Amino acid sequence: MMTSALLILLLAPTAVTTSASTGLSNALVGDDECMSGPQDDAACSVQALQLRAQKGQGSANETAVTATEHKSRRSRRLAFCQDGCPEKYGFGPTDCKCSIHGSWYMWVCWKRNGVRIKTEYGKQHSCSGLTKAANVPTPSSPSPPSVSGACSGEYSHNCMNTRNCCKAGFRCYQKNARWAACLPSSSSCKPGSINHNEARRYQTPWSCAVLTPTTTTTTTKMASPYNSKYIPENQALVHPSNASLMTFHLFRVRSDEVYPCCRNADMTSAGAAMFYLHNEIVWHAKKRSGTFFSNAKTRIARYKVRARATQPLYELGMDFGVMNEFDITKCTGPFGCENFKRFGYTVGCENWVTGSAANFPHQKWNDINKYPNASWFSLPGPCPMNGLNAKSTECMATQPGGECPKGVVPTGTGDCTFTTEEAGEITIDELVGIGHYDDFINAGGREYDRITDQGIHTNFWDGRYDDVLCTKRTEHMLELFDRKFPLDPTIHPPECNFNKWKFFPGRNV
Repeated sequence: MMTSALLILLLAPTAVTTSASTGLSNALVGDDECMSGPQDDAACSVQALQLRAQKGQGSANETAVTATEHKSRRSRRLAFCQDGCPEKYGFGPTDCKCSIHGSWYMWVCWKRNGVRIKTEYGKQHSCSGLTKAANVPTPSSPSPPSVSGACSGEYSHNCMNTRNCCKAGFRCYQKNARWAACLPSSSSCKPGSINHNEARRYQTPWSCAVLTPTTTTTTTKMASPYNSKYIPENQALVHPSNASLMTFHLFRVRSDEVYPCCRNADMTSAGAAMFYLHNEIVWHAKKRSGTFFSNAKTRIARYKVRARATQPLYELGMDFGVMNEFDITKCTGPFGCENFKRFGYTVGCENWVTGSAANFPHQKWNDINKYPNASWFSLPGPCPMNGLNAKSTECMATQPGGECPKGVVPTGTGDCTFTTEEAGEITIDELVGIGHYDDFINAGGREYDRITDQGIHTNFWDGRYDDVLCTKRTEHMLELFDRKFPLDPTIHPPECNFNKWKFFPGRNV
C-alpha cells in the first residue's frame, strides 16, 4: 500500500507566488509588466515588450484604430521587419523573428548561426538591444575555405563552407557574406535579384557569385575516419560538424534481462517514461508485461547521452533528426528509414504537442498524454535495417550506426553522433512504494485498472488524464533518482527542435 507520505507528495498543491509590479508610462501604463523597483520609463517599456514577446501577448491597453491607421501602421512594421537588421549583428536568416503585437514590434533572437543562445531582444523599433558576434563577416570578407570532399544539399542548405553541391546539375550561388545555396545551374540568378520564394523578411538582394571549391574535390569518395567501410554518398558526413555538443539524460523502462543498451533503440524523457508505464505496462493484471511482449518490466534505467548533429542536419537548423521507430533493433520507419542516407545516423526525437514541427510520427498520442515534456528519442546503431539476428559483419561495417568509438566525444560525422553511459536505475516497486510486487499482488492488490481509473491497495496511478497528478508522478520519479544519485543530478534533454516540414519537404507529415 502506498505510504501516507507518498500520497501527500502526489496530492499536495504546488505553491504559486506572484509579485506586484510598478506602473508603466504612456501606452504601457496599465500593463503592470515591469519588475518591482525604480526605473525610468524607457527601461520599463523595453522590459514590458520583452515579457510580452515571451508570452506572445499584446498591450492590455491597446485602443482601436481606423482601417486607414491600421494599414499605415502595418506598412511601417512590415518595412521594419524586412530591413534584415539582425544580419548586421551576426545573426543568420533563421535565428530571429520580428515579433509584432498590435501597435508595437521588436526583434527576438534565440540562435546565432543556428546555435542556441540566451534569448536576446532588440529595443522597440530597432535592433540596438542585440549583441554583435565577436567576428561578424562583412560583405567584403573573404568566403571561408571549402572542405575537400564535402558537399551540400540543394536549396535550404548553406554551401558557404563546402562551396560544392552534392546533386548533379547544381551550383553554389552566393547571396551575401553569410549565406549561399545550391541552385540549378540553369537558374536565372542575376546580381541584385530578389528570390521571392524566400520569407518576406529575408528577401534581400543576391550577389549570385558562383562559389567553387578552393581545393580540389576528390573524385574518389572518402571513408569515415572511424569506420573504413562507411563511405556515405553525402560526403559531408565523413567530416566533423559545426553543431553544438549536447549532454543530457534519457530513460528506458527495462526488464531484469541483461542486454546492451542503447543502440537501435528508442529512449524517453522522464515524462514519456511515465506515460509508457501508465499506458502500456501497469494496467495489466498480475504482471507488468506489455501488449506485445511477456517479459515483465521491473526497472527504469537512466543513461547520460552526449550527442552532436551532422552537418547536413545542422544546416537545416536542427540538433535532432526524425524519431525512428525500432522493433527489436530493426528500424521500421518512418518512410523506410531513408533519412540515414541523407543525414547520417543522427539522434532523432519527437514531441506530442499538436501543431509542433516536432510532432511526428506519433501524433495519435497527443490527446491522451498528460505527462509533462514527454519526448521520445531514437539512437540508431549498426545495420539498423535488419533484425536482431540478421546483422552480418559486412552490414555492420558498412552501416555502423551513430555510436562513437569508445573514448571518442561525438564529432558529428555520420557514424559518430552520440555516446551513452549508464547513470543509475530505480525499481518500479520503489517508484510506486508497494514493497515487493509479488507480495502486493498476492495480498489482493492491483496497480491500476483502466476501467475504474484506480488501483487496489495503491492510488499511485489514479488519474491517468489528470495533468497535476501526472506531473507529480514525474517529479517523484526524478526526485528518487536525484536522492539515490546525488552526485549526478538529472540533466533534462534540450527542446526537440526537429522540424518535420524541413526534414520531409513536400510530404504529408
